[in-house]
Amino acid sequence: MSKPKLSASLIICRERPNHPWEILMIKRKSNITFSNAMVFPGGSLDNEDTYPEWHNIIGCSTDTIPSTSFSEKIDLTSLRIAAIRETWEEIGVLLSKTKSKPPASNSLLETCKTYNIIPSIEKLHFLTRIIAPAYVGKRFDTTFFISIEGEQEIILDNIEADNYIWGTPDYFINEYMANRMIIWVPQLFILKKISAFRNLSEVFHGASFFNKIPNLFQTKDYYDKKFLFYLPGDYRHDLTSLDIKEKKYVNSFELDGQNMTIIESPELLDYFP
Repeated sequence: MSKPKLSASLIICRERPNHPWEILMIKRKSNITFSNAMVFPGGSLDNEDTYPEWHNIIGCSTDTIPSTSFSEKIDLTSLRIAAIRETWEEIGVLLSKTKSKPPASNSLLETCKTYNIIPSIEKLHFLTRIIAPAYVGKRFDTTFFISIEGEQEIILDNIEADNYIWGTPDYFINEYMANRMIIWVPQLFILKKISAFRNLSEVFHGASFFNKIPNLFQTKDYYDKKFLFYLPGDYRHDLTSLDIKEKKYVNSFELDGQNMTIIESPELLDYFP
């Protein structure tokens, strides 16, 4: 089993008067990984994202999630920096305490030091963490954050993305179901999780109750584009501990050509707070 690469992704939300709340997705270019797919801005954790200098700039300590039997310990501060950096590089949106935008640069750290910019990591709320299945060739261990930012102009880098769309979670789900968009399973899972919320207050309140256990997808193939994915805590998942298996708790994501369903036993929150 190859070790997944740590990465971070940012779900940007906006809410306008007399409009439903929306999220931003960008379309990957056709000549790169995940070609033509709709994704959230983000990318791999760089060494610079982990430099101790960030703690002096931001004025905070390390924020970690402990390791499990199938995942490594992660530093949420570094991953928040990665998500902010990637979002700035890909769509020109910089979440910081300074309203003025600095010129483009290959180093967010040097830009912050030069222009006295403080990234607003407190605006990035942890949403979930998804680890690609063992059979996937290029694996990622991605931490997804969610934040509000609807005022800055979107300026695509045209290197990784060539289009962007604001829409409700249901809009993207419906476009996928109608075969008008390519959206990968992690993004579909998140879209389904947040689609039940009516406004951003519900989004951020509800997200605080999502369990923190990493979602290592284990796939059971049905047939012809129909899948059932087991997640840790489900009694059928290989990495669920025996004491939880005995309780027959369910934690699954089912996807077919017409519907997608998440089933999560509420008792799992007692085990995975």
